[in-house]
Amino acid sequence: MYRKLLHRLFVIIASISLLVACAPPMVLTGVKTESIHPDKVRLYFTQRPECNYDKVGYLRINGGYYSQASLFRAMQRQAAMVGADGVYVQETHQLDILEFVGTATAIRCSSGEINTYSSSSASS
Repeated sequence: MYRKLLHRLFVIIASISLLVACAPPMVLTGVKTESIHPDKVRLYFTQRPECNYDKVGYLRINGGYYSQASLFRAMQRQAAMVGADGVYVQETHQLDILEFVGTATAIRCSSGEINTYSSSSASS
């Protein structure tokens, strides 16, 4: 009886873990456009861009990044794939000595506006 219950519990926990691990790194909330080079995607931490912008999607970058700089680069790559020109970093966490995760919003300045950047570079 207990063995069967433990087996079912294990299967449920394993299934949930698999679903969470397979979640997409980005959930689109806006319109995807032509991709751009990741170097053109700016990072924002406390100040937002000085342009009117649209939210393109929400990013959730899971482990495997050994520094904040590599985590931010992954965010820039994901945002660039959907044509976003900015990433507003919301959270970063260091899970252990060599693993970082984070969440952010991919944004795109409205057409015709110049994306100006105040404090947009990541410290390595």
